[in-house]
Amino acid sequence: MYINKMENKGPTYLAEGDIYVHLDSMKIEELEKIIQNIKKELSAVPEKEAKTIVETVDTVHTELMKPKPRWEILKKCVEGLGCAVAITDKIPTLVENIKNLIGIVSSCLS
Repeated sequence: MYINKMENKGPTYLAEGDIYVHLDSMKIEELEKIIQNIKKELSAVPEKEAKTIVETVDTVHTELMKPKPRWEILKKCVEGLGCAVAITDKIPTLVENIKNLIGIVSSCLS
């Protein structure tokens, strides 16, 4: 069962499997800032890997903004972002931003 209601702080979702997600405006701003920072740092990453990372972070953003996020897709994105950390380990700020994005998604999945 999905319930989508608006509260003063932003949209709140109750999703299937009793997963509760609350995305207030501050969390959304944080998410968008992290994604923007990730994209800025990708110039030092090989093109193929950079494209994959962009597609993954865009998918995360799209899913988290939906009234009915697809949890299986978000879980796969977290796995992909974990691989991205290994690929980008020589760029500390990029790794930090990817880990922050993983943290946001993981908090929504738990």
